Amino acid sequence: MTFKMEENEKDEVDVLEFELDRDGIEELMGKLNELMETKGHIGFSIDEDNDLLIHYSENEEEEE
Repeated sequence: MTFKMEENEKDEVDVLEFELDRDGIEELMGKLNELMETKGHIGFSIDEDNDLLIHYSENEEEEE
């Protein structure tokens, strides 16, 4: 599994991008569980190359 981290200064949100193979499933599950326990907001999106992007921020934003 490869990880690339980038910081979006405008929104101050970290983006974790990855490619997943069979051996990376357990690692991904562990990382997602850790994010759920430590971050305020987690979101998912699919980019134009059909890659899954996981977005998270330190503080939970209020939903309207």
